[in-house]
Amino acid sequence: MRDHQKNSLPCEQISITLQLDADVLNWFAKQGDEKTHINETLRTYMENQTRQQIQWTDIKEIKQLLAVGKFG
Repeated sequence: MRDHQKNSLPCEQISITLQLDADVLNWFAKQGDEKTHINETLRTYMENQTRQQIQWTDIKEIKQLLAVGKFG
C-alpha cells in the first residue's frame, strides 16, 4: 500500500475507458496487477509535477523578493 493510502482517506475511483499502446499495456500486465501499477505510475507523475510546480513558484517568488531587496 502506498503512503498516500496509509496517511489519507481513500481516493474515490472512477471507471473510465482508456486507450493505451499495446506494448505499454503488455509491459504493465507483465508486472502483474496492471490497474494498480498504472494508477501508481500516474499518481507518482502527478505528485512529481505538483512538487516541481511548487518549487518553480517558490524560485520565482524568491527572485522577485531579491530583485526588490526584501529577501534575506
